[in-house]
Amino acid sequence: MFNTRELGLFTVGLLLAAGIPARAGILLTTGDVYGTHEARTAESAILTYVAVGASDVTIAGFGSKGMISANGNVEFAIFDGGNSNDPLFVSTSQAVRFDGTDRWYDSPTFTFTLLANQSYYLGLISDKAFTYDWNLNVPAVASNGLTAVFNMNGNAISFTNPVFFQQGGVQQAIEIFDGQTGVPEPATFLLTGGVLIGFAGIRRRFAR
Repeated sequence: MFNTRELGLFTVGLLLAAGIPARAGILLTTGDVYGTHEARTAESAILTYVAVGASDVTIAGFGSKGMISANGNVEFAIFDGGNSNDPLFVSTSQAVRFDGTDRWYDSPTFTFTLLANQSYYLGLISDKAFTYDWNLNVPAVASNGLTAVFNMNGNAISFTNPVFFQQGGVQQAIEIFDGQTGVPEPATFLLTGGVLIGFAGIRRRFAR
């Protein structure tokens, strides 16, 4: 058998490493620091306005930052930037748990091509009250042919049949993914190392 120290090292390393999701490569991010946290009622969403440059950009998903108010479901929608009411795309819904933290919520992986010289509204819609993170009067953020514009957010209502209904003047926090696996952060290597050390300790015990 192995002792308490070896068991603890193995268990903590394994659980922590398992808790680190493989994040996709990020095409565009507005960042983590946002000045306003706006609580919306269930099925009322804030969307981010994204303009596309001279070439098409294919995305594999996106994330929105905020906090759900209770255990519920979220979905991710894309609307035409020309203020068309009906969505161009709506993801499958996914169950999320309330954990009391302001964080990123990532969509399921999908493939959608944002067309050159067009604009879109992207956002998360929840069937529970949701607090969205946004900033006012901040610079536009541009990367990889995409630009998140600060003063042209959209709004949507309805979880079952999402509808675009109004333009606003803020920038909702967003991350857009390209489907490529990112390089693990240093913490990931450390935690993985902890798991390997734990396995090594257990193996030494059983070998005695």
